[in-house]
Amino acid sequence: MPANVRRILSTVEVRPQTLKTLLVRHSKNFDFLNQFLPFDFPISEDSLNGINPNERRKIAVGLSKIVKTQKIHILEDFSREFCPCSIVNIMKMLETRDTAFAFFKFSFRDHSDSVLRSCGLAALFFAAEDLQFLAQDMVSYVIERIGAVRSRYLVEFMWENHYRYESHFSVLNTLMRGFLNAEMGYEALQIVSKMREVGVSPSSSAARILFKLLIRVGDYGSVWKLFRDIVSKGPPISAHTFNMMILGFCRKGLLSTGESLLHVMRKFGCEPDVFGYNIVINANCMMGQISNALEWMHFMISNGCEPSVVTFNTVINAMCKEGDMVKARSFFDGILNVGIFPNTVTYNIMIDGYVKSGDTGEADKLYEEMKNKGINPDGMTFNILIADGYLRTGNLNGAWNLWYEMQNRGIRPDAVSFAIFINGLARAGVTEEAYDMLLKIVVGEFVQTDSAYNFLINWFYNHGRVNRNSIC
Repeated sequence: MPANVRRILSTVEVRPQTLKTLLVRHSKNFDFLNQFLPFDFPISEDSLNGINPNERRKIAVGLSKIVKTQKIHILEDFSREFCPCSIVNIMKMLETRDTAFAFFKFSFRDHSDSVLRSCGLAALFFAAEDLQFLAQDMVSYVIERIGAVRSRYLVEFMWENHYRYESHFSVLNTLMRGFLNAEMGYEALQIVSKMREVGVSPSSSAARILFKLLIRVGDYGSVWKLFRDIVSKGPPISAHTFNMMILGFCRKGLLSTGESLLHVMRKFGCEPDVFGYNIVINANCMMGQISNALEWMHFMISNGCEPSVVTFNTVINAMCKEGDMVKARSFFDGILNVGIFPNTVTYNIMIDGYVKSGDTGEADKLYEEMKNKGINPDGMTFNILIADGYLRTGNLNGAWNLWYEMQNRGIRPDAVSFAIFINGLARAGVTEEAYDMLLKIVVGEFVQTDSAYNFLINWFYNHGRVNRNSIC
């Protein structure tokens, strides 16, 4: 008998016939977690069944705790049959929502009608105990696995059997969120129609998610149909919902639609806020329409909505990208006049604009200014100054000084910092120093991501500085 099997037998009272069955079916690839599943479940070669190694570890730890609490009988009951009571009890004993959901994903392998009914009942049981999130997790995963057509069976079963466990709204909300999580907008709309039939309304958060999904897939007809339905029947539409719709349309390039929504908000009892204005201002800046962005900025102020530092950062960034540092500086200097204090992001934008335009002197002044005002630079500040401010102009001493100052401030260089510095050193012809820095990464002095490691190795290999065998 394999050693791992003996260890299992010493901690879990597995029935001999169960163990024998598992060993016959999986003599080559025995997975000890499979012994907790019902006998007649199809056991695939990939025993993870949609879970990652971390989830698998959590399941193993959770099940071992159940064994230690002398509640092995619950696991035995589940190993005989996919019973809704058993799966609910096990998931509740696994303590955390993530672990419970991982165990369900691992266990849901049989998609027969009987198992779907058990899943539906288990979700109803969870809802009855005010554990709606577990119910939603379960229903979402089942819907995702079985698809839209077979999900109709689950919907019908849960609706027919929900009366003893939860309200109309509760069960329909669970099903609606299940379809939303599975990104099935049409099916979610059908649940909304069912809600209207029984006199309940979807929650505001679920409605926002549905709007977002429909806009993302381009189903604008359904978007406006849902909008009219929400306005006339509820839930009360909010500025948050409008902002989400404005953002969705702007991201799809439909700026005029987003702007129109911002204009009509007041007709529906919603006051535009700084977030809605910032979305439209940013969209205009992204499209190179800075004059329109400024008009919106003046419009928001005239309507009593104060701009935020994000508003100024957005406009200043657009001006810097166009190379208009005079206007950018004017806006930057004017922030304090409206009672807003520039932050690290503001200074980073301006510093980047100056170094990109070749004025490293002004960039240095702003860097000193932000430190004098107590505004802490971050990794982005140093990356900008080192890459475009010093290395590009050949000022290696300045680059090294900033590199050490960054670390003295407790800012650990990241993958981008190393890539920038090594690339700059190599371009400046200081290949020995660049190579030494690469070796620091290779030997683990600085922990980097695999992508950065591969990028640096490929750079040196392509430039004939090292061969792959010497560093791999």
